[in-house]
Amino acid sequence: MFAHDAEFPLTLVFNRSHSRYAQPWYYGVSHGMALAQVFRSRDQVRLSQSPSGGGSGNPAWDFQWFIPHYEVGRRYRFAMRALYVPFESRGRLVETVTPHLAAVNAGARIAIPRINGPYLHVYQPAGDIFPGPDVANLKAGRYYEEWVPNDHCFVKDDDGRWHAFGITHPRTDFDHVHAGENLSFHALAPKGGLKDVLVTGSWQDQPKILPPSERPGEIEANHAPYVVRKDGLYHMIYGPAPLRYAISKDLHQWTPHGALANAPAGRDPSVIFWDGAYHILVCGRHEVLMARSEDLMTCTGTRRILKMKDGVDAESPSIVRHNDTFYLFVCGWNGQWDRKNLNGAYQHVTYVYQSDDPYAFHAGKEVTRLDAHAPEIFQDEEGHWYISSAQWPYRGVSIAPLVWE
Repeated sequence: MFAHDAEFPLTLVFNRSHSRYAQPWYYGVSHGMALAQVFRSRDQVRLSQSPSGGGSGNPAWDFQWFIPHYEVGRRYRFAMRALYVPFESRGRLVETVTPHLAAVNAGARIAIPRINGPYLHVYQPAGDIFPGPDVANLKAGRYYEEWVPNDHCFVKDDDGRWHAFGITHPRTDFDHVHAGENLSFHALAPKGGLKDVLVTGSWQDQPKILPPSERPGEIEANHAPYVVRKDGLYHMIYGPAPLRYAISKDLHQWTPHGALANAPAGRDPSVIFWDGAYHILVCGRHEVLMARSEDLMTCTGTRRILKMKDGVDAESPSIVRHNDTFYLFVCGWNGQWDRKNLNGAYQHVTYVYQSDDPYAFHAGKEVTRLDAHAPEIFQDEEGHWYISSAQWPYRGVSIAPLVWE
């Protein structure tokens, strides 16, 4: 929900819609004619829909344009095209609108993401009992003071409170640096908007989730959870292969449901919603793969979307859409570690690639590199961008502001 004044006169724009945003346009039909309004993606015009705003059984569509960080005396404007054409079918109308959508969005420049301030160390796991099973030098039922987080994600609950989930395990010797990564941490931020909860050490541990004992029939490993809200429920996808999923009503109690059918073979999953469907990314061996999913239970059409440059393996991929183009963030691992310092096992070079097609990135179109390990790129309630990092520059999870230039 957008942060807003309590006396703001509109209520429609602050309620959740059952419809999904895919492209910046909408249309209505009356007396055999269709009126379509087509916007630029980079203007971030908000579409809203009232199920009965035009009368019983007759929905109403509106748009709002918010300037989140306005400057007094500065001119702001957005672009829109309107089409008034005979209505034959939805498919025919989409064909008619498509070239106009492309035209009004032409000329979007490539932006460069940049970390715009220091990292704030918001979370470090507290000591806890390792649930097992025994592995390397870790013993089930034993208390360990130091725990290590890694790949993670962020999600807001229905009350607007921020949660983080991610890989965790007790710290081990350097010969078994990833041993015991069989459950996920769950951290809860204080109440408030994201900018208000970016306070050192303020995100607190909740009971860890989905250890092997709660996932009978699965492999022991539970890596890189990614949470998506769909139809009032929270879906968590986790790896490594085979990708599996669990569902929760409240982000605290999770029910595992086994493997995603036909999921891409890889690890470190993330999800982007685009073109009316979910798209699930994973990293393979020196590559990033992505597949389409309508329901977060079954996948189709796995394709390689990036081949990494020689000598660099892929970790923790994610895609964001900005200014009507796509940016792939992928952490790199070059295999070099002197085993003298734990941070050396968590390299903090993130490569950023740009493409107009989310299924076709190229290592030659690298736009920048960022100092982050296993980053998440996300926005707060007011549209500000942020980047997170695990084990760098601090042990635990840290968050820094991100800007596009």
